[in-house]
Amino acid sequence: MKYYFKGICTYFRENPGIFVFMILVIFTGVISGSLLVRFLDEEPVAEITKALNHFFDNLNEYENEILAAPELFRISFYRNCALLILIWVLGLFPAGFLMVLSVLFLKGISLGFTIGVLIHRYSVRGALFCLAAILPHNLLLVPAYIVGTAFAFAYSFYLFKNRYDRGKTKLTFFTQYCLYMSLVMVVATLGVLVESFITPVFIRLVLPVL
Repeated sequence: MKYYFKGICTYFRENPGIFVFMILVIFTGVISGSLLVRFLDEEPVAEITKALNHFFDNLNEYENEILAAPELFRISFYRNCALLILIWVLGLFPAGFLMVLSVLFLKGISLGFTIGVLIHRYSVRGALFCLAAILPHNLLLVPAYIVGTAFAFAYSFYLFKNRYDRGKTKLTFFTQYCLYMSLVMVVATLGVLVESFITPVFIRLVLPVL
């Protein structure tokens, strides 16, 4: 395990550009998603606000059921790991690097839109809820998405450039790619655990002011 972590660190040092590019892609998505709220008609925003108010009411009334760790883990693990597996699989195709970028960008839009709606409609309370309910686990999940997408993009682009090469080098790169993506999944699982067991603690702290 230590050997492969060292390999990832070496890849970071030798290829910083691809990781910077992925950071730009997801943050462009986050900014786009947050700005999208400003351009929506009042009717859909009102519907979203109504749904959020209903959620907050249920959260106050059924706190223990909604914030139950096993259920949160099941939902979060399925949602995040399924998306990372999609990125992993897309990286196995020579033209997959284009779709990988799209998935990361859409992930950023989703995150930015959620943050934008909460802050736009609830101001300081929304920002506080973002810090409690969105930030903790995304400190691990967002880097996992960035690194996983970088590896998927690099391997897919390698396949594209060497699509007529049938040498043994491809097998070596395939093995490394799968091992590195497995480590990304481990980090994502840690993020899911944080979302299931630690994030609810912060949510309960801010519930009285929501």
